[in-house]
Amino acid sequence: MEVNVYIAALSFLLNLQHRLISRARWKWAGSIGGSDCWLPANETARRKFGRRTVAYTIGRDIYFRSRKYRNDVGYKAHEREHVRQFEREGLGFEARYTAALITHGYEKNPYEIAARKAAARARRKAG
Repeated sequence: MEVNVYIAALSFLLNLQHRLISRARWKWAGSIGGSDCWLPANETARRKFGRRTVAYTIGRDIYFRSRKYRNDVGYKAHEREHVRQFEREGLGFEARYTAALITHGYEKNPYEIAARKAAARARRKAG
């Protein structure tokens, strides 16, 4: 069972990365704590985001839907937490994250819970 979830997670992840990068053009939008941030530079890139998705993190790169989200302290902290998770766990992080997403769903995914807590702390600190 675990192997099947892991294989499904890898497949989902590779498909997401391919969809995010292929035929899309991205423009550099600065750096957050050593991570490069990117904004859509063409319509293909803009369509890579689902209706409720505001950002993706792949490795150390963060892809934001728009500058509005790029500049939001909570969203930045949320995505930076995913970068820290990647840095802590290494290359297998993205597959483990995706497996947790498949197993627990978005709301109960332990990685997302940690990222939401980081966002809440950053928003409280910012006032």
